[in-house]
Amino acid sequence: MGTIFIYAQAEYFSANGQIYFEVDDLNYKIKNIFNGMTNKTDMLDEVELGFYINKNYYPLHKIATGIKYIENTGIIEITAKKNDINIKCSIYAPFDANKDSIFVVTDVSTEKLDKKVKVNFVYKLYSKKYGNIYWNKWRKYYCFGELYIKPLLNYNSLKVGGKKFETKNNKIRKKKTDHIEFLSYVGELENYDEKREIFMISFSSIDKEFVNNLPSHYILNQEINSWVYWQDEGKNIEFEKNEKIVKQNLALLKMLQLENGLVVSEIKKNKINTYVDDMLYSAYAFVNAGHLKEAEKIFEYILNYDKELSIFQHNDNVAIVQKSNQDSKNDLNAGLFLIGVLRLRIGMLICYMKNL
Repeated sequence: MGTIFIYAQAEYFSANGQIYFEVDDLNYKIKNIFNGMTNKTDMLDEVELGFYINKNYYPLHKIATGIKYIENTGIIEITAKKNDINIKCSIYAPFDANKDSIFVVTDVSTEKLDKKVKVNFVYKLYSKKYGNIYWNKWRKYYCFGELYIKPLLNYNSLKVGGKKFETKNNKIRKKKTDHIEFLSYVGELENYDEKREIFMISFSSIDKEFVNNLPSHYILNQEINSWVYWQDEGKNIEFEKNEKIVKQNLALLKMLQLENGLVVSEIKKNKINTYVDDMLYSAYAFVNAGHLKEAEKIFEYILNYDKELSIFQHNDNVAIVQKSNQDSKNDLNAGLFLIGVLRLRIGMLICYMKNL
């Protein structure tokens, strides 16, 4: 299949070609957020998740029991437990619809309780710059600078500077801040009870029709099914051994491909890098797995980037670079690159023939 190297700042990330973010496995915060995959946003620095259980506040990392990817997907699943209360947070960049958004699906369930417990979900958003927060009374969501934010299921409130942000008589009210805190009131839970909240952060206006027709009980299953369908599209040529590992790596690779075909190799500070040889290995992996559309997009990007093959240069915030910058190796690298393209095209032709 070829080895996939990902140089990120955290072990867990989610992306979809338009948005990229990481979840660190120490504090379980959403951070290092790129809008458009190429521009690190300064409007949203990090998101902290937490819970009020009765009157006590627990940051997620204090009660977390584990973090993993839902198998063969780009969905990050964090589990937590406090006494007889079980919590599961599923965090992802959507596979297809609403792709410039971050979704946090939080499920809480109880075991046998001595008495009812009151649970609230907490979402703390931190920014590196001040921006206006206001309530959009027509679309029924909050705006924070360039962000559009909506808890979708339960009654909720917003705190700014530790104080409740009122929207009296549904009027627009603005306030400048760099830190906001949402509370979603789940209510009192009884024995073997279950509740859910879906928290949406978007870099574009949230579609009202989407919210009105939200399949709240199935939204996570829909996301999982999108990944299952994509994985099943491939022809599993080399899946006899380590199928789970291969499919998970393919999911990571899929998340790192931009809409234009470019595949991200490295994320450092505020810049995304990609290496030509890494893209060729990525194309090789896609071809062998039967995902020919993704491989074809890589070829098209490389061949259309520069007809003179002067591909080792900066383009906006994405650096297209070679791993060795020795001028004496440029011609050799270009020749190897052309040979690699030809071999991969032959590989694609063989795969197409096998699929006939």
